[in-house]
Amino acid sequence: MVFTDTILSKNIKKLSKLEKLELRGKLKELPNEIGELKNLIALDISYIKITTLPNTIGKIKNLKSLDAHSCKLTRLPESIGDLGKLEYLDLGYNKIEKLTKSFQKLTRLKELKLNNNNLKELPTEIGNLSSLELLELANNNLTAIPVSIGNLVKLKTLYLQNSYYTDLDDFKSDFSNNIHTFPFTIRNMTGLESISFAHNKEFDCEILKELMNMPQKFERIDFSNCNITNLPKTGWTNFKTKRLDLSKNKIESFPLEIYQFDDFNELDLKNNGDKSLHYFFHNATELKVVGYLNGLFYFEGNKTK
Repeated sequence: MVFTDTILSKNIKKLSKLEKLELRGKLKELPNEIGELKNLIALDISYIKITTLPNTIGKIKNLKSLDAHSCKLTRLPESIGDLGKLEYLDLGYNKIEKLTKSFQKLTRLKELKLNNNNLKELPTEIGNLSSLELLELANNNLTAIPVSIGNLVKLKTLYLQNSYYTDLDDFKSDFSNNIHTFPFTIRNMTGLESISFAHNKEFDCEILKELMNMPQKFERIDFSNCNITNLPKTGWTNFKTKRLDLSKNKIESFPLEIYQFDDFNELDLKNNGDKSLHYFFHNATELKVVGYLNGLFYFEGNKTK
């Protein structure tokens, strides 16, 4: 059911058998009676300009999906942790500064989107979200990641980048992450497939050594535009990733072993300081390079003989 009114009647509690509810319009708040919708499975309140959720939200025990992106939320009620069946939670494009400790009870949560908020830190309890497969934290105010994130062994996708926006973009973020490094507990995250740190301007890239030794093959690793100056000299021959983006950094010299790295589909090294890039790749004997331009390489097929 879809409502587009400016005022949501308290009589909504009479819709006790409702399973899906989408709200649009110029609502200023949600009535406490929304907590009476015991059979609600999916609630979509995106783009409604409310600053908080009613504490009664925690009474919707069967809720599996809550979409509240692009509101004006500044805080969350403690009762959010009572949504024990929640699997999808989108809180992107709000102004949330802090997560409640009750978040740790959302152990069935598979997707958590917190991009474009004002989060200054992540609670240690984030590591208790044992079912999490996707975590979006782009464009926040983070400077560090807790060690407990290594407990998220089912996590597949992790976004910590700062997306690029022009001044004309309606959703241009007011904040940006400035993450310097990542805990070495990442070695426990063997389900991880994609990770992005792009546009974190002081990222030291030391975690790349851990990624090189992990058993899985990554879909994508993005360390572009991080002001990286040096790369690990060894470990490249064991590295497994389809796409690696190291573009727009300050790498003056790529280690020779990188030119024996052949387990990739796309390797982006453009806009760095190494002037010998084309020479080495053009003469590589263990790569079949089918096309490159300004440091962007594509690899297909088997090694050349």
